[in-house]
Amino acid sequence: MRGIPVIKISIEHMTQSIMHAFSQQMFDTDQYVQEEVKRYCSEDNLRAVVSTAARNAIDAAVKKEVETFFRYGVGADIVKKAVIRRLEEDTKHLEDAHD
Repeated sequence: MRGIPVIKISIEHMTQSIMHAFSQQMFDTDQYVQEEVKRYCSEDNLRAVVSTAARNAIDAAVKKEVETFFRYGVGADIVKKAVIRRLEEDTKHLEDAHD
């Protein structure tokens, strides 16, 4: 009885070639990224990026504090009183008509 033929393929050299190509590709990509970062991080561009980010952060912080003031702070009481006063003015004629 004959056995099933066995084919042996050696891929060791192919694996090394693929790993070398992959390493070279990673090196090329790293160099490209480094060059792009250096180009992007010019003094003028960094100043503009920092300025925009700072302006956005300050804007968000101020809005948060204003919202907190009007939701939970003294501003909430001021708004409440103003709304009640306005409602009372608008409904005064209803009370007069009811009496």
